[in-house]
Amino acid sequence: MLSAINYCHSHNIVHRDLKPENLLLDRSGDQTRVTIIDFGTAGTFEHGVKMNQKYGTPYYIAPEVLKKSYD
Repeated sequence: MLSAINYCHSHNIVHRDLKPENLLLDRSGDQTRVTIIDFGTAGTFEHGVKMNQKYGTPYYIAPEVLKKSYD
């Protein structure tokens, strides 16, 4: 899961609604794989520019998002 988030961030994509319900576990074959879904609130970001929109599910929102100033 962390490698997928790192991949997104390295391409300037932020998911904005990561929660357990948006993680799928695929146990096909010998390997188990985690897939991140629901990129409906995803967006792009610029380094050094703060984001100010409230996105996400209420029980999972970080305090920085509620303050409307996060990067």
